[in-house]
Amino acid sequence: MRINSEIREHLSEFDFEQFLDLESITYRKTTGKGGLELNIRECPTCGNHDWKVYFNPKTKVGVCFAGSHPQDEQFNVFRFLQRHSGLSGRELSRYIETQLVEQGWRPKEPERVLESSVSLKQEVQLPPHYLLPLPDGRIPDYLHERSITPELVKYFDLRFIVNGAHVYYDFSGKVATQDFSMRILIPIYDLAGNLCTFQGRDVTGSADKKYLFPSTLPASGRFLYNGHNAMGKSTVVLLEGVFDVFAVKRALFNEDSLRDYVEPIGTFGMHLSGDLSVEGQDQIGGFLALKETGLKNVILLWDSEKQAVRNTVKAAKKLRSIGLNVKIAAFENENQDAGGSTDAEILKAYYTSKPFTDRLALEMTIKGHKAILK
Repeated sequence: MRINSEIREHLSEFDFEQFLDLESITYRKTTGKGGLELNIRECPTCGNHDWKVYFNPKTKVGVCFAGSHPQDEQFNVFRFLQRHSGLSGRELSRYIETQLVEQGWRPKEPERVLESSVSLKQEVQLPPHYLLPLPDGRIPDYLHERSITPELVKYFDLRFIVNGAHVYYDFSGKVATQDFSMRILIPIYDLAGNLCTFQGRDVTGSADKKYLFPSTLPASGRFLYNGHNAMGKSTVVLLEGVFDVFAVKRALFNEDSLRDYVEPIGTFGMHLSGDLSVEGQDQIGGFLALKETGLKNVILLWDSEKQAVRNTVKAAKKLRSIGLNVKIAAFENENQDAGGSTDAEILKAYYTSKPFTDRLALEMTIKGHKAILK
């Protein structure tokens, strides 16, 4: 198979070592004449698993020295991926693109000639949708079942897509579509209140993916969900997903002493993206910006299963390192989250949260969420 210019460009950005990690391919690092080499246990061509394959990640060339080949089998990245996947043609191209996306690669925006004086910054185009609540006050049954009130729907600017698609340019620069039909549309804003991307939550229960994310738009993990409403607030409750944020806001609506002073925000996962080097470009940068507007206290209320507790400790240390007061909250049950909790349970977790200290961090690594409840 001939390698076209598009695949060649993709392969130039391919991180081979990360590919081995993502695919759980067994290898070890060694040093050869050309410097670092990756010694791979199994050959994708002959199947020999006696550590006969060596690959140089700098030159992106490798070889298998197993005697089962008529001569030493040589690889470049493309040939290795082809043999490992067993694919060819368009399927192989899609496989390579998928691997690149897993590594954090984003396609380059196709160049366009602007013939007018419009702003170079393009607005995010949402799929065709209905504003919620509907004119007669109704909201989708799915939101009712999740105890999401019309007031919350308005607050978080939720919409509903009956039959609509996200239109974008694919890897080849051609127009492509992504079906978002029968989904709750969840807009995602930056701290300035600019629409940056969105999510679609399936309401049918039959979709392959519960949450759908628009291709080519910024990853939601760069942002703090509902962060724009936390500007100027002194305290935030940090949660994992958008429905956790909805639930905590519902509980705060009903608590006069907290309603106007505490805001829930979400991280789209049990981690905090970014570091201290690029302010404002990721979630840590977002916290630095919130701190500039008065944020002092962060209460972490992530899930209570074991891995989530470890992630909570890491996030708490990051937030403490930028000068914020950090407390940890937890529910009594290990698999309980805010989205499935009552207002009373959420408020109890809030009021019984504990200041994050090195001692508490150690206890959490040993006892899990129970260290917070004792």
